[in-house]
Amino acid sequence: MIACYKYPHGISLNGRDYLLDGDEVALFENEQELFDFINRGVGYVAVTSVRDLEENGVYIEDADQTEEWFENDTIH
Repeated sequence: MIACYKYPHGISLNGRDYLLDGDEVALFENEQELFDFINRGVGYVAVTSVRDLEENGVYIEDADQTEEWFENDTIH
């Protein structure tokens, strides 16, 4: 499982800004599932690769890493 977060230019005063699905962090089985979720949301094919995301300050991490952020109260 993977999660996606915004961290533009490596700078964020409030920490990582995770992509949500409702009130929960959105988790995806693989990168293609993430791309499909984003593309459905914007209504056109905006993302086809991890590079497309990273060029816009959006990154992917393993869901276990996301869970560590929450467990250590890094995310408020």
